[in-house]
Amino acid sequence: MPHKKRRNVHSAKCEAEAERERTEAEKKKPKMNGFDKASSIGDFLNPCPAQYAIQKLTNFEYVELWYFPPEGCKDALRSSHSIAENDLSFTRVDDQLALRPSSAFKASKAAIADHELMFSIFLRAKNLFLVQISKAKWPQSHIDALSLFFWHLENHSIRNNSDIRDMVILTYTSRVRQDWHDRLKRDEGFNIGNINENLIRTINEELWDKIRSRTWNNVHFNPQSTLNKRTKSNLQLHNIHTFENIKHLNPPSTSTYPPR
Repeated sequence: MPHKKRRNVHSAKCEAEAERERTEAEKKKPKMNGFDKASSIGDFLNPCPAQYAIQKLTNFEYVELWYFPPEGCKDALRSSHSIAENDLSFTRVDDQLALRPSSAFKASKAAIADHELMFSIFLRAKNLFLVQISKAKWPQSHIDALSLFFWHLENHSIRNNSDIRDMVILTYTSRVRQDWHDRLKRDEGFNIGNINENLIRTINEELWDKIRSRTWNNVHFNPQSTLNKRTKSNLQLHNIHTFENIKHLNPPSTSTYPPR
């Protein structure tokens, strides 16, 4: 093969290789989607959870419901404003390394467990949580199961038959959601939308036992004292305040759920 022809072949190969590299680089280049010129922003802006919570959902991992209502989103906003410029960490995004705030990998110090939420906050949190897992592209079957899970608990009959109804529902939510994620990782998943009535009954009895125990200890801390009924009642209410703001609570000798 003449020298000139070999040089042309080599040049063609180099150009083809360079073209392939340009094509690959173009594929990895961030893309900006288009927009509808006739549209405008809506009347309401959805609160944005912390990057930590979003990352957890992206990885299909368990994260506390506290991150999703306005209270949790406000905490995320305050944290993002206080991040120092050098408080950054490397992370891999689409096979490339990128710098992200370290807070995106850290749980908030203000976060609380599901069973410690006020019930009104829980109701808002679970709705916003369902919106976020849809945005995170969770399988529709999992979204449907969780939707049914929350619906059954919000409308469960125990909420009409037990003075500690909200405590029971929140405790069941906290324990079962965590166990569901743990079992999914081990490929032992179950349908979280199927409520286990025996477990709800067990949790109800467990919480009543704790209330009776604490009430007994408070009322009988001084065997020599004589306390009138009003004082005893106040002690009972003060004692269980850490569970939730429960009014007019008189622990029964046996559980009021299920109704007898």
